[in-house]
Amino acid sequence: MGYKKIDYKGTIYYAFPSIYEIKDATLEEIQETGASFRSKYVIDTIKNVYNSTKERKDSNVNEENSSMKYNLDYIKSLNDDECHAALQEFKGVGAKVADCIMLFSMGKISAFPVDVWVKRAMIHFYGAEDSSLSKIRIFARNKFGKLAGFAQQYFFYYARENKIKIED
Repeated sequence: MGYKKIDYKGTIYYAFPSIYEIKDATLEEIQETGASFRSKYVIDTIKNVYNSTKERKDSNVNEENSSMKYNLDYIKSLNDDECHAALQEFKGVGAKVADCIMLFSMGKISAFPVDVWVKRAMIHFYGAEDSSLSKIRIFARNKFGKLAGFAQQYFFYYARENKIKIED
């Protein structure tokens, strides 16, 4: 797999590959990236996204009569709740990962990924009882609205930098 090298201030980085550059990746190659047990999900996603892209390109089908389950452009165009649900149709993608995809690659800044650090910060600042990640996500989206993703980044950073712990 050849990826575009980016030299930034003497450090080499690699651009994330396009679906066409990664379509032939093997399970072993994906495992070498450190994806661990998630590697099989990555391979499944690559296959489905590539096939969806190829089908649309080959047949010039329009969105009304084509299966859009793995069409990332279509999924991105959905409203936030529909996008969140559609992303969870991919194997291995749960609520947190769906929110991460939405926030970091789809420009949906109302997404509020909740991990242990964000959960700790939300409990610390809002005195809420120890709640499920889903309840915290819903609370935060209601509280911060369309800019919840920005708030999430501050909570995450604050909790990690200050090593917030929740007292038992």
